[in-house]
Amino acid sequence: MDCARSGNADATVEMDESMNAAKENNEDVIPVRKASWEPSVLSTIGKETHYFAGHEISIWESLDSFGSVIWPAALALCRYLESNQATVNLVDKAVLEIGAGTGLVSIVASLLGAWVTATDLPEVLGNLRCNLSRNTRGRCRYTPQLAELFWGYELDKTFPHSVYRYDYILAADVVYHHDFLAELLVTMRHFCQPGTTLIWANKTRFNSDLVFVENFKKTFKTTLLADDGEVKIYSATMREVSELGTLQETKGFGRKGVDEDEKIRLKTKKEMNEGEIKRTEQKYEKKDVQFREEQATGIVDMENQEEGNLNNIEEEEDNTESEPEDSIDDEDNDGSCEMDSTFVEQKSESTENDKQQEYVRSWAPTIYYRPGKEVHNFLGQEITIQESIDSYGATIWPAALALCRFLETPQGRQHIDLLDKSVLELGAGTGLLSVVITLLGAKLTATDLPEILSNLRCNLNRNTRGRRRHEPLIAELYWGHKLDETFPRSTHKYDYVLATDVVYHHDFLAELLVTMRHFCQAGTTLVWANKVRYASDLGFIDNFLRYFEITLLEELDDVRIYVATIKTPEEESNQVQEMSKEEEDLESSKQDAGEPNYTSETGNNSEEVEHLERDDTQSLKNAMQETQDDEELQDLERPAEEEEEAVPAETEPPECRAWAPAIYYSLGKEMYYFLGHEIKIQEAIDNYGGVVWPAGLALCRFLDTPAGRQQINLLDKSTLELGAGTGLVSIVATLLGAKMTATDLPEILGNLMCNLNRNTRWYRRHEPQVTVLQWGYKLEETFPHSSYHYDYVLAADTVYHHDCLAELLDTMRHFCQTGTTVIFANKVRYQSDLVFIENFQKAFNTTLLTELDEVRIYSATKRI
Repeated sequence: MDCARSGNADATVEMDESMNAAKENNEDVIPVRKASWEPSVLSTIGKETHYFAGHEISIWESLDSFGSVIWPAALALCRYLESNQATVNLVDKAVLEIGAGTGLVSIVASLLGAWVTATDLPEVLGNLRCNLSRNTRGRCRYTPQLAELFWGYELDKTFPHSVYRYDYILAADVVYHHDFLAELLVTMRHFCQPGTTLIWANKTRFNSDLVFVENFKKTFKTTLLADDGEVKIYSATMREVSELGTLQETKGFGRKGVDEDEKIRLKTKKEMNEGEIKRTEQKYEKKDVQFREEQATGIVDMENQEEGNLNNIEEEEDNTESEPEDSIDDEDNDGSCEMDSTFVEQKSESTENDKQQEYVRSWAPTIYYRPGKEVHNFLGQEITIQESIDSYGATIWPAALALCRFLETPQGRQHIDLLDKSVLELGAGTGLLSVVITLLGAKLTATDLPEILSNLRCNLNRNTRGRRRHEPLIAELYWGHKLDETFPRSTHKYDYVLATDVVYHHDFLAELLVTMRHFCQAGTTLVWANKVRYASDLGFIDNFLRYFEITLLEELDDVRIYVATIKTPEEESNQVQEMSKEEEDLESSKQDAGEPNYTSETGNNSEEVEHLERDDTQSLKNAMQETQDDEELQDLERPAEEEEEAVPAETEPPECRAWAPAIYYSLGKEMYYFLGHEIKIQEAIDNYGGVVWPAGLALCRFLDTPAGRQQINLLDKSTLELGAGTGLVSIVATLLGAKMTATDLPEILGNLMCNLNRNTRWYRRHEPQVTVLQWGYKLEETFPHSSYHYDYVLAADTVYHHDCLAELLDTMRHFCQTGTTVIFANKVRYQSDLVFIENFQKAFNTTLLTELDEVRIYSATKRI
């Protein structure tokens, strides 16, 4: 291990020296072509360099919302820890950081000798792990650990006091404009045990910060360690048991049978709301007083001005005696004094207003998103739903609202009785329907894609804690993927399966129907609410009718709510025969009318229906596509004057979508043809791994040729792909018969798995695997040489403009054992590409196989 570590470190130093030399000697460097191709979705991520504890620390920001950038309090806390090591001695101490974000504070604590556990939400951990690994490898006494942590959620289960105890708890700028301040305080209380010191750095931006500080000081014994005028750093310890007990009794806590954390959370929320209201009232009271004083001053001035005008008129017309000069001077003096006092009052009030304006946020992160928050009222409860930055699962769709309203009515609860029933929800999204289901007393399991689950869990926990009859469960579910393994029918049986607005503009309708059929067993009722927007919705409804006995319960705001049960085999057979007869009659009527017969082009309709009897996704996809093709061909042949008569008004698909979510991303879908197969690639919102890159296309074209397959024979070979991205190369390798393992970062895997499964099912010789791989991070632990050996390692366009080139080379060296061949395809865009190729050729025995469209494909083996 030490030799391997030193070898990796040498390779890293060697690469850095080569890059520096290349930069200094610009004349000797090969001229680099500018990037002539850019992906359709490209995000420029910021990188910051800091110097702490004698080390240069490079921090990469990401596309997440709050956890993606370095906040001012983190910098202030790092400076304090570096310069006050005698006060805060972290050597050999167990340290937990809450809301680690980019990881700067955790890195500095690790460099100062602490055993650090950095925590944050799951979607933040990928970038956090890379930053930690990149900046601490070979420098620290202890390797920092990572763990996901949801504030205030099942803390006794995930971090029980009997097992987890820390010397220091670090938190920097965790108090910002969000709705989890009560959960944050509960989390701080949970971890701050006797002997634990909590160090919290914060910059005040909002009134909610001030309220949180007050509650923080009431909860802990606090000391102000530092104040630079912008960021305050507090040290806090747990209060004594007797003092805390007295405080709880005074505030109404500590009663038997009451969840203390829940009481504190609710009270904190109440105090914060009251504090916000109080400060707002004071603000408007001051403004009202100021307005009244200004108005009163203005009336007095107007009266004095009118009297002066009248006096002047009398002096001119009636020649009356004027008042003595002394009195006039006195009035002038009084007026000037009054104006001076008014000016002083206005100045003092403006100073107070300026003090209030100090708490307006004066700093914003580089990448800042403000997801929406909606408040709904169902079942007599106020439900707060936080939206996220995801695409479809991030917003509340109309069908979810309609079904919630229906379940709230006596008629709805009579038709759909969820009390103590086992319920599964497909595509739970933000969790609004999940909350209502839980409040109705159901035993709920809410499912969605992994990137949706964190926000779903927060919304579900926040709105049902203390009100629920059964604790809801959350599980990830890929429609149509390994259902018998992840949810076997022998152990997973549900009384109800609920789905709302899951039929939208995507390419997973066949997988959705297969998933519904899997879960809808005998005795299961499927409740599906949908709003028709596209022609594909109508096609899905037709296929839905073929497999389920359905009843329309209600129609609310263009949303139809159905209940369905699975059909028996006899009913399905009768339905198939009836539809076949109808389609035959339709074809004969076309021929009688002189219309061309498209059955020969698209396949016999009766055979198509027979294919639908099989429970597989591919037949469903083919049937849906053929039906859509038939409709398009008929539309093209139909005369223009007959269009209105041919399509009934009630079934005419809408021309455009009548409703759009608040946050909507239109993702690209690309079609490719390799090895005689049509491959559909769905792009994602990720930065680099969300699009198809040129080197991936070039490598696929090379593998599609006889020369390519002769030089790279993947049949029955164990193959690993680094940075699989959208999965195009892995798909082609799988279709060539490889035993494929596709790897990438956690946030990439959802889309990668869908693309890989969608395009290889029914055609593959071996089932491909998808797994997480952080380049250069704990390779021997996660992929030990004794267990993992590959015949081929594929990498296409993994060298782009990032700061992980040394880690990538270390990863290639780790997997390239004796008997392994590395296939590396790359298009040169930057100077760093050339430097990496030089180091790649030094590390391996390399051969240039071919060059296609400015992409070079290399074959490499391990040096002896």
